[in-house]
Amino acid sequence: MFTDIFKKKLKYLIIGAGSTGATFACFLHSAKKDVTLISKYEDIIQNAKRNNGINLKSNVKGDKTYKVKIKTEKDYNEKADVIILCIRTPDILSAIPLIQKASHKKTIITSISNGFGISWALNKKFPNLSVLDSNFVGKCRWFDRENVEYLQLREYCEFNFADKYNK
Repeated sequence: MFTDIFKKKLKYLIIGAGSTGATFACFLHSAKKDVTLISKYEDIIQNAKRNNGINLKSNVKGDKTYKVKIKTEKDYNEKADVIILCIRTPDILSAIPLIQKASHKKTIITSISNGFGISWALNKKFPNLSVLDSNFVGKCRWFDRENVEYLQLREYCEFNFADKYNK
């Protein structure tokens, strides 16, 4: 049953350490969720380690450093209950090997991207997994790469999702 997944402590995997992915990871971490952020850029990972985490400058949560786990794709060797893609639409195909490696039969996948048909394509590629349509309302942007700082520009962020494929 779909709702059974919410009865346990979930493992979240966010693919993409840009402004949306990093902000989302910080919010999940602040809610005491088990979240790992994947970055394809080694310098971001090293800078986050040097700075003891990801810095989020937010008019909602204030300026704070979050000790989010941040790794490269090759260093991630766990199974995730929820995979959230926060990458550009052209990069979706390159994420498929990681999704295959990190998913299990009850994994939920959703994509926060700017492309039409992403959930449809993911549903076709992973017909046995739950693929959700999603929408992220929030304005975040990359602030300082060296200090791994992100800036949240709205007073709220909202994440909506729907099971369009009725799994």
